Amino acid sequence: MDLLNIQYADSHIRLSQSAEKGFVALFVDDQQVSEPYPLKPNNTFEFSLPAIGAVLLSFDLDLIAQKVKIQIRRGEQVLYSDEKAFSTPQSPNVPPREDSGAVQATRSTSFDNPEQLNTTKRAKKGFNGHIWAWAGIAFKLFKSVKVIQVALIGMSLGAWGIIYSWEFAAAIIGILIFHEYGHLRAMKKCGIPTKGIYLIPFVGGVAVGDSPKTHWQEVYIAMMGPFFGLAMTLLFGIGYYFTENHFMGLVASISALVNLFNLLPVLPLDGGRVFKALALSGQKKAGLVTVGLLTIAGLAFAIKLGLMLLIFFLILGVLDLMASWREFKNNPGMSMNAYGITFSLVWYLITAGGLIGIILLMAHTGLPGTELALMVLQD
Repeated sequence: MDLLNIQYADSHIRLSQSAEKGFVALFVDDQQVSEPYPLKPNNTFEFSLPAIGAVLLSFDLDLIAQKVKIQIRRGEQVLYSDEKAFSTPQSPNVPPREDSGAVQATRSTSFDNPEQLNTTKRAKKGFNGHIWAWAGIAFKLFKSVKVIQVALIGMSLGAWGIIYSWEFAAAIIGILIFHEYGHLRAMKKCGIPTKGIYLIPFVGGVAVGDSPKTHWQEVYIAMMGPFFGLAMTLLFGIGYYFTENHFMGLVASISALVNLFNLLPVLPLDGGRVFKALALSGQKKAGLVTVGLLTIAGLAFAIKLGLMLLIFFLILGVLDLMASWREFKNNPGMSMNAYGITFSLVWYLITAGGLIGIILLMAHTGLPGTELALMVLQD
């Protein structure tokens, strides 16, 4: 499947999906001139054309609009510049649609089909209407004491390179809202008073409420965020399966990554809160040491990368762990029994496994951008 296909200076230049799934490579006159690499929103290649010599080809992809800006330069001189539509690679297991073709300079693309263009416009119009509904509930539901989650979103947006798309940014906010809404519902279900939910521009949000009264409540509240996130991820994944809509596929992939990140067993992430409750309910000293070591490992990782906000909140996580231990000694009735510990662990593993499975399935489709979540998971 060709993402880019042009004829210039008597040479055939194309950017095509390579033999390695999820990767692309540049070809000139059917000769590969670049190593296979994960599709990025922009890149520059240096190669030679028989009629001209050494040139630089750069492109900039807009994955949502499905357009690509192309430029060929020799030194500072611009030899060729154009903007075209492009078709995204199809999954090897999904037969290509009749109207989806490679982008070529000499023939029309799949987006020249009036029926498909009207369908795309209707989809965008429907999405625009939902944006206002999302905005209306954002201030009521957006609860996030984990600023590092927002930092992850920022890194993910940069990795996909489509931060300039407000549609995708709105989808990210929707992912966060739905995740935090799960925590909010769990708090209310446990009868824990909430004193307000506030948005903090460019940082995240915070919901002030009373502390859980038992370790089971701690697990329940922590797990409901990723569990709601898994439900949302499944909906977008199913939507992509039936429509092959690029936007839905990207949202499913990033939603799975965000919610899986929150399940890391490091305080103050949701996974850290779960394992803290499990540790204080089982073999107390061994569990406490294990959670402490995992949190220290996360702290070392944050220091290495210079993530100051993450460092700050990991320190708070250590203090929270110490306070929880003191509280447990004063009130041992907070502990879970063997059934509660087993159920909590199985719930955690099923949720994490479901999110990992979605990341693998979306990367398997070859949809540009979805393989990056798998790369983060592998690294």
